[in-house]
Amino acid sequence: MKRHFALLLLPLVALLATPAFAQIAPPGVATTNTPPNPNGAIAALHAIPAHFQSGIVKLSADNANVNPRKWHISARDIDGGLRNFTISRGRVSDESSGIAQNLRAAITGSTSINLKKVKVDTMKLWHAAQNYASGHGENPGTCSYALSQKGRGADPIWTVWVYTHHGHYLGTFQMLATTGAVISTN
Repeated sequence: MKRHFALLLLPLVALLATPAFAQIAPPGVATTNTPPNPNGAIAALHAIPAHFQSGIVKLSADNANVNPRKWHISARDIDGGLRNFTISRGRVSDESSGIAQNLRAAITGSTSINLKKVKVDTMKLWHAAQNYASGHGENPGTCSYALSQKGRGADPIWTVWVYTHHGHYLGTFQMLATTGAVISTN
């Protein structure tokens, strides 16, 4: 009897394992079949050389909609040296070092971002910016994005500045990079 029951369940298990069923997930929850955004923030974070991955202290972009043309990353290498990277189309397009370019990161003593905790990509940020702007009776024109982490045990936080199509500043909100929860608006 148990063997016949198992044989009856086999087609059901096979059906549930198909791609159509695998993509069903609650809103805002990524599935394993969701393709990565090749021009998004998460791809930019992983575009820099591996020996800088654990030392990223800031990711930012200006004049952006869903996907900025350029991402700017400040990172420390394993010896503590600071470097800046510009990422375009998912690849490093410029790399530089020097105290003048890294002064802000050096002075603030920024904590390295725990990349394993960064789950929110630019699509979710852009949708949140649209909601924020519509709450002000506007549509967003562009946004500026900045990702940072304020302490070793803290969650990474996105700060998003929202502008109209005419370049007028609407306001700022902060979102947890782990869950997408908006934690402050301004």
